Amino acid sequence: MDFFRMSAGQWNSQRTTHHLPFRRAELGGSSIAVEALDAGHPSVIEICQLHEVDPALAVGGAYVTWHGAMAWDKDDENHEGSTVFALVPDAADPKQGQLLRERGYAE
Repeated sequence: MDFFRMSAGQWNSQRTTHHLPFRRAELGGSSIAVEALDAGHPSVIEICQLHEVDPALAVGGAYVTWHGAMAWDKDDENHEGSTVFALVPDAADPKQGQLLRERGYAE
C-alpha cells in the first residue's frame, strides 16, 4: 500500500511514439490521477468479490483515472478511462501477493 499512498495525486506523462515506416515521431501526453483506497472501500471489496477473493484479505487499493492525447489523434479517438486495483498479500510472505484489477489492458 505504500506505493499507492506515495503515488496518490495528480501526475502528467509525456511520451514520443516513433513510427519507423513513416520516419516520423508523434508526441503525446496524459494526465493521471491516483487515489489510494482503504481496505474497506466499496470498490476494493467489489474487485475482490469479482475475482472470488475474500475481501477481508485485502490491504487496500487504488482508483486511477487518465486522460491522454496524441498529436495525430482523430476527433473520435478517446484515450481516457479509469480502473480500480486491490492489493491482496500472501499470508506467508506479505511482500508478494495478488494485484487485482477489474479490467484488462487499458491505455
